[in-house]
Amino acid sequence: MRKLIVGPIKDPITAEKVKPRPLRPPQRRPAEHDFDRGEPARIPSGDGPSVEQSSPTQSVHATGPEPSRSIKFDSYTPMVDPSLPGLFNKLHPPDPSGADSGNGVILYVGNPYLVASTDGGASFKDHDPTAFLPAANGRPVDQVMLYVPHRDLFCWMLQQNPSATSGEGHFRLAVAHSSDIAGDVEQDWSVYNFSSSDLGSPGVATDRQDLAYSESRLYMTTSLVGKGRVVMSLVLDDLDKRQPVRWSFTDPLDPRYQFSQLSQQNQQSGHIVAIEKTTSLEVMTFDDGGSYGFHSVTVGKFPNDADLKSLDPDGVDWLTLGVANVSAALVDEGSLWVAWDVAASAPGEAPVYPEAHVRIARISTDNWKVIEERQVWNPDYAFAYGTLALTNGEVGYGVGVGGKNDYPNSCFGILGDFVVYFRDKSTSTAGAPSDARWGDYITVRPSTVDPPRFAAFGYYTDGVGNAWNQRPFHLSYGRP
Repeated sequence: MRKLIVGPIKDPITAEKVKPRPLRPPQRRPAEHDFDRGEPARIPSGDGPSVEQSSPTQSVHATGPEPSRSIKFDSYTPMVDPSLPGLFNKLHPPDPSGADSGNGVILYVGNPYLVASTDGGASFKDHDPTAFLPAANGRPVDQVMLYVPHRDLFCWMLQQNPSATSGEGHFRLAVAHSSDIAGDVEQDWSVYNFSSSDLGSPGVATDRQDLAYSESRLYMTTSLVGKGRVVMSLVLDDLDKRQPVRWSFTDPLDPRYQFSQLSQQNQQSGHIVAIEKTTSLEVMTFDDGGSYGFHSVTVGKFPNDADLKSLDPDGVDWLTLGVANVSAALVDEGSLWVAWDVAASAPGEAPVYPEAHVRIARISTDNWKVIEERQVWNPDYAFAYGTLALTNGEVGYGVGVGGKNDYPNSCFGILGDFVVYFRDKSTSTAGAPSDARWGDYITVRPSTVDPPRFAAFGYYTDGVGNAWNQRPFHLSYGRP
C-alpha cells in the first residue's frame, strides 16, 4: 500500500477578516481557465464480452413508469429571476453542485455564484461569493458544495484563476456550520487556501474539483494540469473546530483519472475510479489511516471514442469536450456503484447503442468483481454526466439528456425504473452556436432534510440562439 504525503498545516482565514471591496462586472467567457487541459487519456481496447444490455429508457418525459413505481417532485425551485443575472449567464456551463441540511439551509453553487435557502427550500436568493469571502485570484469556478451531516458542516471547494505570471494553480476550501449561517449565509465562513505548490507542482494550473467525506476525513481532489489528479485527505475534527487543519495527499495519479469524481457516502475509506480499458475499470481505494492501493475490475466491453458527440435540434454538439470518464461512484454496504460516460457504438459493434450513454456497474469491495451492470441508454437520446446517491435502499441518479429532438436538460430518477424526469423543457444549448458547452456535472445527494428523498441540483436553458439563459434549480424528489 502506498502512503499519503503529509502536507503543511493550513491556517484558516475567517469571514470576519474580510474587508469590503469594489466588485468589477463579470465578463462573458466559458467557465474554464485559459489553459489547455490536453487530450484525454487514450482508452486501450480490451478483450471481453459485451454484457446483455438492459431495457432501454422508455422516455425522458415524465409519462411513466407504472404508477406503483412512480416518483414525486416534492419541491422544484428554478432560479428564473436572479438578483445578479450577469453571474448566471456570462459564464457557462454552470456545473451545479449542492446539498441540504437539517437546519433548513440549502446551498448550491454554479459558475460563479452561490444560491441559498434558509427556509428549507421555500425560497432562494443568489449571492456573489467574491462579495463576502476573503479576496482570491479571480472569480470562483468549478465549485463543489457538500454537507457533512455528522458534523453539521457545509464544505465548499472553489477553483480560482491561476497566477498570471507564474501559472500557479489556486483553489480553496470554505467551511461553515449550518447552525451558524442559518440567519445569514454570507457570515461565519472559514477559508483554507491551497496552491499547486502545496501539492509539489509549482506553476501548474489546477482543474475539476470534487469533495467527499468519511467518518473522520474530508477528501478533496483536483487535477494538476499535465501532471495528474491528486486526492487530498483533511482531518474533519480540525475543520469542525475551525482550527488549523492537518492534511495529506497522494502522488499525481495516472492521466486516466483526470476527470474522475470521488466516491460518495463513504464510511472508513473512499474510492476514485478510472477507465482502464474498454473491458475494465481501475479503482483506487484510500483509507482514513493514510494508505491507498489499486484494484482492476473487469466489466462488459463498451464502445470507445475520444470525443463524445450528440447533436441538438439545431445540429449543435451539446457534448462538446465530453470525454469517456467515470462521473460518479457510490458506496453501498460492501459494494461500490460506478457510473461512467461512454460513446455510441461504432459500425459493426453489437449490441448497438446509437447514442452516447451512461454505464453503471455495482462492484463487490470484497473480491473486486462485478455484481451487476446496467446501461442508461435510448436510441433517440444521448445520456452523459451521470451522478449517483443512495437513500432508503434505493439508488437515485441524474443525467444530462439531449439529442436531435430535444435540447439538453438535467433529468433525475431512481435506478431500475428505466425513466428519468424533468419539469421545464430546454429550448437551447448553453453557449450555442459558437461556444456550445452544456457541462461537466450535475448533482444528486441523499436529502438530509427528509432522508427518504433525494436532493438534486441541475439546470435547463430557455431562450434561443445567442439569447440563451441558464436556469439552475433545486429539486427534492422520491417515491410518493
